[in-house]
Amino acid sequence: MDNKAIIEEVINAFDTNDVNSLLNYVTDDVVWEMRDTKDMVISGKENLRNFFSEYNEMKMVKSTRDHIIVDGNLIAVDGTVTMEGKDEEQFEMFYCDIYELTDNKVRKIISYPIKKI
Repeated sequence: MDNKAIIEEVINAFDTNDVNSLLNYVTDDVVWEMRDTKDMVISGKENLRNFFSEYNEMKMVKSTRDHIIVDGNLIAVDGTVTMEGKDEEQFEMFYCDIYELTDNKVRKIISYPIKKI
C-alpha cells in the first residue's frame, strides 16, 4: 500500500469514528499536535486511545478531502469536517493535516483546525 492509500485509510477511520482501525495505522510513539487556540499535544498510542475515550461524545458526521499532497513520507490533506457534540449540535471546521509516516505507519500528525463562523 502506498503512502496516499495509507492516509486515505487513516482518514476513513477518523470519518467513521473507528478508533481501533486508526490505532492500527499509527506507531507506538505517535505524536498528534493540534495547533489551534489550545495547542494540544498527544504523545503515544495509549494516550491517543485515551483521548478518543474521553472525547467519545464528539462524532464525525462528514468530511471532505479537497487536496491530498504526497511528498515522500509526508502527506498533507485539507478540507472541511462536520462534527457533532454530545448535545447533537453540529459545527463545521476547515482543517489541514500533515502526516509523517515511518515504516508505513503514522508517526506524527500536525493538525490545523479552524472553526467555521
